Amino acid sequence: MEKFKLFAIYLFALLLFSACNISEQKTVDPYDFQNEITDSSVLYFKNVRQLFYDKTIHEASKMEQFRLGSRIESDEKPIINLCIVLNILTDRGYIMVEPNMFLQVSDTITIHWEDVETQEKGTYQFTTSAMPKHFQFASEIYTSLQKQHQLKIIINGKEYPILENDDEREAFRITMYDYYRIVGII
Repeated sequence: MEKFKLFAIYLFALLLFSACNISEQKTVDPYDFQNEITDSSVLYFKNVRQLFYDKTIHEASKMEQFRLGSRIESDEKPIINLCIVLNILTDRGYIMVEPNMFLQVSDTITIHWEDVETQEKGTYQFTTSAMPKHFQFASEIYTSLQKQHQLKIIINGKEYPILENDDEREAFRITMYDYYRIVGII
């Protein structure tokens, strides 16, 4: 009986470690929009990962919305959070970009990225629109976070860093990774 208890503790620790040890290396094509979910991916998310999320249900559509509990909620500086949306009736999942009030002064969000090592620079743009655009923009930022890019945004002619600290970056990265698992990309 004692061996069984030790095995059960070991198995639980292994599952917990694998659930929290989220890979940072898998690259994703931001133009390859995927949103089909499977029963097994949703079951895994709801039994293991949902514990880390705040869940709401959109009453009109009956879709479940999940926002990472450790996300940064502030309107003092620009922040982009994400929401995983599951439509169990159609077996579809979506990622929604949710800019805070600080960013809602414009219809378009423009993120400037820079690779500090190579000095490469680029721009990502997002205008609230169809779900594939949410996926594309969030996936582009996810790729930048993997590459340790510096991200900045210009609002009313003033430049602000965005997703600059580890907590903000991790909240974004973890949510994207969980979404990628739900839709079978990772």
